[in-house]
Amino acid sequence: MVKTKISDLGDRRIAISGLPETRKPALGNGTAKPGDIVGVDSSTGKVVASDIGASELFTGIVDDDPTIAENTAIADGKPLSLLLPQKNHVYRTKIEDPAGAKVEGQPYGFSDSAGALEGLAALNTAGCVGYLDSAVANGDTVAEIRWK
Repeated sequence: MVKTKISDLGDRRIAISGLPETRKPALGNGTAKPGDIVGVDSSTGKVVASDIGASELFTGIVDDDPTIAENTAIADGKPLSLLLPQKNHVYRTKIEDPAGAKVEGQPYGFSDSAGALEGLAALNTAGCVGYLDSAVANGDTVAEIRWK
């Protein structure tokens, strides 16, 4: 089964390590969804999708908001919580479609797809932020990433 929403990975939780997490408040921008990789525009306090070549900001991962339907953007100006990734913690995030199977341990980094991570060619690739914690298949757009 192709995994395109966070609950396809088991449930709606974004941080799944069971360890204490560090959070930062921000505001929705009307497009960011739980699991998106985002920065914060300091002039507005709103999140902006991390996107190589368009938005070179990174602050954290949008946490789930149980008051909205799954896979729904958080409303513009609505308070939200960002998870600030910590080494060896596992997070469910948006990824680019891998266009083929990728195995556990595949390195992942920032991409030019807004709010997503992408698979990298080698472990020593600059910009590597984490590794697949479980395999993904062709068509998947969410994954579990162990932060570097």
